[in-house]
Amino acid sequence: MKRLILKKKILEFFEQWLYKHGALNIAGDWTYNGQKQEVKINLNQVQLNENLIKIPLLIAILYGDGKTQMEILNVDKKSNEFLLKVSSESKKLILDPEYWVLMDLDFKKKLKLGLKGIYYLLG
Repeated sequence: MKRLILKKKILEFFEQWLYKHGALNIAGDWTYNGQKQEVKINLNQVQLNENLIKIPLLIAILYGDGKTQMEILNVDKKSNEFLLKVSSESKKLILDPEYWVLMDLDFKKKLKLGLKGIYYLLG
C-alpha cells in the first residue's frame, strides 16, 4: 500500500513539474483574529496557464517574543483557505521560509481599515 501511495506521489510530481508548462505563482494574504486566537491564510494559484499544482508549503509564524511556529499548508486547489491556531498575535508570516519551492510569490498581511484609515489613504 505504501508503495502505491509513493508511486502516485512521484508520478504526480513529474506530471506537475516536468511535463506541464509554467511554475507555481501564488498570490495571498493573511489576517489575525484575536478573539479566536487564529490566523486566516488565503493562497490563490494565479498561473497564467490553467495548470493546478498540488504541493505542501511550509509556513513560519513569527511572534514578537522571538518564538516561531512552523506549519504545513497543503495547497491543492486554485483558491485555498487555511485557519491556524496561534498562541498570540504574530509579527510576521513567511511562506516557504527555506526556499524549497520554485515559485513567484506575493504574500502579505491584509490590512483592516476603518473609515479613518480609508480617509487617510484617499488623502
